[in-house]
Amino acid sequence: MIYMKTNAILVNFYAAFFCMALFTDSFCQQNISKEEIEKYTAAKEERLRWMKEARFGLFIHWGVYSLTSDEWKGQRYDGESCFVMEQAKIPYYEYLEKVARPFNPVRFDADKWVQTAKNAGMKYIVITAKHVDGFAMYGSKVSPLNIVDGTAFKKDPILQLRKACDKYGIKLGFYYSQHWDWLHPHALAQMGKDNYKDNFWEWPDRSKKVPDIYYREKSYKQVEELVKNYNPAIMWFDVPGSISQEQSFNLLKIVRTNKPDCIINNRIGNNMGDYGTPEQTIPKIGEDFFEVCMTIPDHWGYSFFDRNYKSPQTIIRNLADIASKGGNYLLNVGPTSEGVFPTPAIRV
Repeated sequence: MIYMKTNAILVNFYAAFFCMALFTDSFCQQNISKEEIEKYTAAKEERLRWMKEARFGLFIHWGVYSLTSDEWKGQRYDGESCFVMEQAKIPYYEYLEKVARPFNPVRFDADKWVQTAKNAGMKYIVITAKHVDGFAMYGSKVSPLNIVDGTAFKKDPILQLRKACDKYGIKLGFYYSQHWDWLHPHALAQMGKDNYKDNFWEWPDRSKKVPDIYYREKSYKQVEELVKNYNPAIMWFDVPGSISQEQSFNLLKIVRTNKPDCIINNRIGNNMGDYGTPEQTIPKIGEDFFEVCMTIPDHWGYSFFDRNYKSPQTIIRNLADIASKGGNYLLNVGPTSEGVFPTPAIRV
């Protein structure tokens, strides 16, 4: 059976975690001093120098979820393909066997992706290394739930992109969902009081969930892995919700200890990032540096049904508006499960 060996390991692995949770309310939270935080957040302007000059970047939301294209078992979901696991309440093992395992982007060409960005005048790329579904799009040694070990593709596209970006002089950054993870039983993903974005359909008992277990066993280790092995110019975190100060600080420390010049966005949480990230909207002129992230059609991940593409005139106008206010424009595309950019996005 597909995943039989991996499943057996994971069952024992997570069973041990649940037993631990019964005897542990939480790992001790520490108050991080201002001086400790400043040690790892200093020299912000020096780090941001190249990014402020870049002005234009490519955001890529790509994961095994693109195989669904916002549809599951004949039902369309009017949301994001990135979130189809939660919208359709797809069980853990079914997601691995019917979404991840068949994923095989045979048309993926890292050089072509990077050349497309460069020809559009983009100076950097940020791609999803792990989105909220919890499945890594690189060859992670931390978890077998990754594109090399868990899909038909069996290659590392992030490594190929790293080489292509170096070849064409493009900076590369990684999106990493540090707080949400639907493939880990302890990722509580608390967003506020009585507001959770965890995998409750698989693991409904929140009293047994210890977020620090998830952070220590997966999130911290994968971030360290990405920074050490793939040399990112940017770590682009997301949806921090009720992330603790200690959790944000640990991520900050991991990144800056291994790569002091790596830029970190504000979504690391607890005011430890280098810049702001307004989403789908252009702000008024502000004092702080910002990066507007915006989709070309309406969705972040690929959706066959989303045909509402922005015109070239709109994109040029947005870029000019944002640049005039001192910000950057991070324009998103969602590649297909075959590994190509949708034709309308290329035409734009």
